[in-house]
Amino acid sequence: YYLPLDKLLAKVDQNFDAVIEIDFPLQYLRFFRMRVLPDAPPKFTRYALAELEVYGRGFVPRARWLSQVIDMGDIVNIGEVNFGLSTWRRDGDQLVEAPAAKAGVNIEIKTGLDDGPIAYHSYNDLAQPVEVAKDAYAKLKPRVWPWDPPAVGWQGVIADDINNWSFWSPPIRVSGQRPRVPKGRYIQLQIQLETETLWEFARLDWITIETSSLLADRIVGEVAAVDHLRPDGKVPQVPAGTLTEFILDLRAEFSDAGQQGFDAVRLGLPSTGRVLELEMGDPLATVEPDSIVDEGDELAVYLPQMIGPDTNDELRLRLETTVYGASDQLRAEVFSRGGDSLPQSVEGGDASDELGTDQLRVLVSSGSLESVLSDVEITPPVFTPQGDAINDQVAIEYTLFSVLDAVEVDVELLTLAGQRVRSLSGGVQGAGYHSLQWDGRDEANQLVAPGVYLARIGANTDRGRVVRFGAVAVAY
Repeated sequence: YYLPLDKLLAKVDQNFDAVIEIDFPLQYLRFFRMRVLPDAPPKFTRYALAELEVYGRGFVPRARWLSQVIDMGDIVNIGEVNFGLSTWRRDGDQLVEAPAAKAGVNIEIKTGLDDGPIAYHSYNDLAQPVEVAKDAYAKLKPRVWPWDPPAVGWQGVIADDINNWSFWSPPIRVSGQRPRVPKGRYIQLQIQLETETLWEFARLDWITIETSSLLADRIVGEVAAVDHLRPDGKVPQVPAGTLTEFILDLRAEFSDAGQQGFDAVRLGLPSTGRVLELEMGDPLATVEPDSIVDEGDELAVYLPQMIGPDTNDELRLRLETTVYGASDQLRAEVFSRGGDSLPQSVEGGDASDELGTDQLRVLVSSGSLESVLSDVEITPPVFTPQGDAINDQVAIEYTLFSVLDAVEVDVELLTLAGQRVRSLSGGVQGAGYHSLQWDGRDEANQLVAPGVYLARIGANTDRGRVVRFGAVAVAY
């Protein structure tokens, strides 16, 4: 395999010395190639390179460290990751602290139930992968050539163990954040130090990970739409962009009378939503929660009583929210108000006989998913920005669908001839309904002339820029 390298670093002709030094401008590089071109090819057919040394200066853009598997001694919940980070700059031969340096750290963590995050596979009689121990894998025949069979006695794929280990958490860049990882006995860290400049770097001085014992052996949950509690294939499907009522059932499993239990549930919904009803007990009965607190992206539901080893209470929440992507995961965790224990994540599974999904993921029904940028509305279609507090502003409304990460959105007001009169920034926005206001003024803060204008809404997504238009009339 030949890797073409098009950038010429240096070229030196007529070298007669045994030791040759070649300098080129300081820069980042990963690969380089040296070619020797003889002056007289018919006479010079062989040469010997005794030694090659390449010298560099500065600091690499990224440095990655992967920890060994760490045994916590027992299954624990994971809390905040705290660390100390210092940034430095090389000044001549000295290293000096540089608080403003453009350097930082990304910390990822994953948890597991056994000490092996890697799964080794062989094959059964049907050529299907089967997991084997690492020692057994080393004794199998390696598959080197394309015609080597996927059969018993041959090595198969080596992959991450997704049955006993979680995925890597989203990167932690600020001390004090809590990674969203499930409980586990074993943890592994992946730390990446980054810098944007050649002479600056970041140093991780120390790191601590908060842990606590489990509130229960397991907290199992499943969700379903109210009008379809036992969907085909155990997959709840709902129309995209439509406010939908769901039922979330939770069940706690305890094996130790000393386990603390919980009296609060924190919900991460696909979009803005609310809790309609809380049911507890066996059989279930409607109860009044102590309180429901809106925590921004999450809702905290405080229960009227503790659920612990001595109770056999089931828990049901009726929710109302909207799904805007092709699929979404309802996130839930439980915690105790009175203890020092950390929150514990809810796992998808069979939480009740009445629901038939065994999971927390919701899919959007086929054909209901709109374009990434849809439902553009201008309200009112005609407005009069005269300062009398009546129709002084217009709302430019739109909905973002199927957006995995927050995207940048902007709105431009144009004349019918295409001349821009005003730009509005929506900033970075996630999936869901959004609205921007226009007061009828241009970039110079002057009222625009009466007439019809176009509102051009643009979103920069991972699939490119998506643009939609709407019309608005200004009258005086």
